[in-house]
Amino acid sequence: MKNLILLFSICFASTFAQAQTVALTPTSLEVIQSSSATRAFYDLDDVYWKYKTGTVTLYEAATGSQLFSGDTTAVSVTGASHWGAKAAKLTTWYQHVTHTNGYRYWIPKRGVQLVYKTSDTSVKMVHGTTKKLLIATALDSVKISGVTTVTNILAYLRGQYFLEGDRDRVGLPNTPTVAAGAAAGSSPTVTLAGTGTDFKVTLTTGTTALNSGVLFTVTLPVTYPTGTVATCTNGDSDSATHTVRVFTTSTVSTVVMNAITTALTDATAYIWNCHVAGY
Repeated sequence: MKNLILLFSICFASTFAQAQTVALTPTSLEVIQSSSATRAFYDLDDVYWKYKTGTVTLYEAATGSQLFSGDTTAVSVTGASHWGAKAAKLTTWYQHVTHTNGYRYWIPKRGVQLVYKTSDTSVKMVHGTTKKLLIATALDSVKISGVTTVTNILAYLRGQYFLEGDRDRVGLPNTPTVAAGAAAGSSPTVTLAGTGTDFKVTLTTGTTALNSGVLFTVTLPVTYPTGTVATCTNGDSDSATHTVRVFTTSTVSTVVMNAITTALTDATAYIWNCHVAGY
């Protein structure tokens, strides 16, 4: 029996040792063996990443088993063509952590516990169920956008870290960008606040707004595999008054507010609250 178990373990390890490529999307990770003989699929939160000097290594978070190791060119990421862009996507979908040994890690936010040691301000990140150690490093090596110093990082862990892990991974932490369209008139202004999945757009029309065309376009921080469902609701009385004058369309990476039939009033502020779900 022991020999059978050993043989199975060797075959299992051999399967992943032969894995040649990894494909990552906002919703899944695929480890593809040479010649596509086998394909293993994982949830993003079931794996963590390690990188140094051009080599990427992928591990199963629960066990620490190596799933893949290879050059960055063997890793494909939706919406990214070079390693810098791929690393940026990983930082969006995972928690980015560095180490004094020169390695960079990307750790799942969901299903991972953090153990902080006051005496040396170090932190251990472990799998929530198996307690497998993923990384031990200094707390200020946990890279959180806009948050620095041990005190502030601890406050962030208490107040927001796990909340963000429970929300749609593709909407955090990046904020979309927004640009006004021709239908908003001459010299309009537009601002956006929120995340990649939930945001508020404030558009102040310029002069000579048009009867039809694009009022504003929001570019999302990720590109979804197939498409998006975008819902925008009125955020003030002006947008509510003119509900029938606008409609929303969306693509895999954008949300567009359009004018129809009747132009919006010139030099007037309109607010919309939008939610986006990708598929």
